[in-house]
Amino acid sequence: MEEVYGGTSNGSLLHHPQLPEIMVRLVEAEDRTLKANGPWSTEGLRQRHRLSDIKALPCENAHGTRTKDCNTAGSPLNERSQGELAALPLRHRLYWYAMQGTTIDVLLSAAEHFRYTGDRRLLGFSSPYLALCHAFIGFTLEKTYLLQRRLFPGSPFWSKFVLFALVFAVSRVSLCKLPPGRLSHGVERPSGPSVPLCLALALFHSFFLDRFLRLRLVRDAPGCEPRRSALRYARGSVPQHLHLLFFGAHGLMDEVFFTAFFNLFEKGEWTLAGHTSLWSFAMYGSCSMVIERLYVELAAQRGWSLQRRLPVYIACVYMWELSCGLVLRSFGACSWDYSHYPLNFQGLITLMYFPGWLALSLYQDLLSDVLLRLRNMEEAAMGDT
Repeated sequence: MEEVYGGTSNGSLLHHPQLPEIMVRLVEAEDRTLKANGPWSTEGLRQRHRLSDIKALPCENAHGTRTKDCNTAGSPLNERSQGELAALPLRHRLYWYAMQGTTIDVLLSAAEHFRYTGDRRLLGFSSPYLALCHAFIGFTLEKTYLLQRRLFPGSPFWSKFVLFALVFAVSRVSLCKLPPGRLSHGVERPSGPSVPLCLALALFHSFFLDRFLRLRLVRDAPGCEPRRSALRYARGSVPQHLHLLFFGAHGLMDEVFFTAFFNLFEKGEWTLAGHTSLWSFAMYGSCSMVIERLYVELAAQRGWSLQRRLPVYIACVYMWELSCGLVLRSFGACSWDYSHYPLNFQGLITLMYFPGWLALSLYQDLLSDVLLRLRNMEEAAMGDT
């Protein structure tokens, strides 16, 4: 390794005038050694730790200023040189658990509704009350999962039954009947889950938590330009299919909350029973993916302000809603009809919902900024969450 350091001692390395080039050469040398030894050998594990330490070095030159090469999107250095990797905040995890639980509610109720009615709209049901329950249940499962990992580091299969038993209990509570009364469209709330379904949910939660708790959030280093952060982190984000799943599930929760509070203000239904359609998962997921790419292209690369981006977002949303509505209506699966609203076009879009789409477009930028900063850490310590 001496030839890589170029004869520079550790004490003066951090202030070497060619620090970026030295760090790149160090990373390349460590990568070659890691491949030769194997990533899971004893020497390979030590090599990975050394590689992380090298990538964590501050990107400053001899004058104490941040160098340009360290923040380049194509640099071999990872995000540790651009910002801090931190565990997901508690509010983010609770938000995710509520969204995931609401999606499971909608999926199960839509399947049972279609089984008895054959309705192609695939209507599903949930409630803000249940979303709140799912958030706290998810937090409880998270702590139970971490405790199980500490008690049984090898994660033998039988130890997972500790988690299974808890999931079995909370599933029957979280998926029990909504407050008394009928839901929208006169459909009764489906009954609670069966024992096999609860065990399937237990397996799902164990699989989900094992990967979800590895996620880390990249935070900007001091002095970084916020406008460029989306472009800098977009290439290293989690896989795109996870973005699609997140946006689709988020769309279902949006519609459940909207219909629940709409029924509250219009009909005075304090049960807060909301409904949506499984087709909305694909609609919201795909449309939000397009808007996320627009956010990266327009905001990060071209430097467009929010005022310039919003008309593009709104136009995209209306075009998406109209085109999806026409396709779904062709085989009787469209779950909305705006014919009774003024300023509507073919009952599929209406300007009456313009404020709502505007608010969601503003919120979309915040969601995209968080998703683009997510990283999957294979060897992240589970105890720091």
